[in-house]
Amino acid sequence: MKQHKKTTLNTVANLGAKVWAIVAGFVFVPFYIRFLGEDAYGLISFFTTLQSVLQLLGLNLSSSLRREFAAGERELQAARRHKYKMLRSVETLYGVIALIVIVFCWFGRYWIAAEWVNTTIPMEQVAQVIFLMGISIGLQIVSNLWYGCILGAGKQVLANGYYFLWTLCKNVCAVGIAFVFHDLNRFYLWHILCDMLYLVVLRLYLRRYLGPQEERWHLRDLINLKPILRYTSGLFFISIVALINKQMDKAILSRYFSLSELGAYNLAGQLGSTASMVPNAMASALFSDFTEAVTLQQRETIDRIYDRYTKYASALALCMGAFLAVFSRDLIWLWSGSETYANLIASAAPFLIMGYAMVSLQEIPYALALANGNTKINNLMGIFSLPVLVGLEWWFIPKTGVLGAGMIYGIVMSICTVVYLILIVKTYTSLAVSALLWRDLVVPLSVSLLSALDVRKFICQGIESLLLRCGAAVFFGGVTLLVLLHRDLRDIMNLLKK
Repeated sequence: MKQHKKTTLNTVANLGAKVWAIVAGFVFVPFYIRFLGEDAYGLISFFTTLQSVLQLLGLNLSSSLRREFAAGERELQAARRHKYKMLRSVETLYGVIALIVIVFCWFGRYWIAAEWVNTTIPMEQVAQVIFLMGISIGLQIVSNLWYGCILGAGKQVLANGYYFLWTLCKNVCAVGIAFVFHDLNRFYLWHILCDMLYLVVLRLYLRRYLGPQEERWHLRDLINLKPILRYTSGLFFISIVALINKQMDKAILSRYFSLSELGAYNLAGQLGSTASMVPNAMASALFSDFTEAVTLQQRETIDRIYDRYTKYASALALCMGAFLAVFSRDLIWLWSGSETYANLIASAAPFLIMGYAMVSLQEIPYALALANGNTKINNLMGIFSLPVLVGLEWWFIPKTGVLGAGMIYGIVMSICTVVYLILIVKTYTSLAVSALLWRDLVVPLSVSLLSALDVRKFICQGIESLLLRCGAAVFFGGVTLLVLLHRDLRDIMNLLKK
């Protein structure tokens, strides 16, 4: 009972953070485009790509440390002392990495502006903004470490509360700055200030959580990282694969096409990422449960958790993905207020969004794999899939633009997801693979796509209002989801009550 309550509460907290991120984008993005311009928003979109590339320098020690904080015996002083030394060791390295990022963005700002940004904005201004981006990224590298520790400690409601306040403060005031000054420099200076305050709050909480420590940390304590280096190196390779999967298409687009096209493509990606909200939130909440069950060798518990939650996550992700893909042009137009963006991405968005929806099905299996401390499957998948993906993207995107980028991402990620699900289920559970694929992939995907296409063709045909078409998509998407989960509604309600 208590475990179900904790898992449900953590899932709701994680989901709330994901929903807020989407809501924040829906609310604030139109203001950014209006007050700063489409090219300037494209530069903000480039920040996301640059951030993903530079955060790779974190070597994924943050995920390893989160696993250490998720391990049992949190209340013992010896365990707290171990976590303290691990934290101090990793955050020292992260401080150095953050400094390297900032220095790189200072010395490389003109090169990045010239080689990777295609815009009408003066190069001097772009270079200044890239340096400010580097400072913000460096601060966020460290804050992500501390945020992950709080999540791993089981304080997911608190961690997501801090995240909500940070993003709210940053976005609300950024809109005001964009409205008054129309200036990207001031825009990112405010981001930096918010990032610094967020850092202080997270670190103060971790200090209180770990309590006073009699032993002081010394440089020689870096040896404490040795036991997690193998696990970390596996995660690092996984991060490279994930980075290329999610950012290579955007990097190529930023080099060969306008910032407006990059901005439109990123909007479609943000829309597609909404399909991953529930699986991602569930995976974050279930990671501690999986870790505990693996530690205690409770195979039946693992099977029960996996079977129960993947069913809900798949139905939600694929239903959302199908309706978002079919109605993508209308949603992007309504969201951004830019017909230009909607037309630029209209052909590619359905493929890109369904690719994001398919990738979201990997979230819970990935949490189970990490709980087992095994990154081998992910690394093997990366070794075989990366050459195919990179080759296709470098060959087709310069020739076909956003359409080629969306198609390649959607097709390759769908194939990889099916293979990944089969490998994880066979390796870490006793469940029947074919039955799970039928229930969690074939049925929800087929029903959702057919329903979305029928709504578009027979109900929304002739309706000129964007708002009415999008409203119909939301309503009938909800109806379709109820049909998919009608046998499990009682179980879902019981989980929420607990």
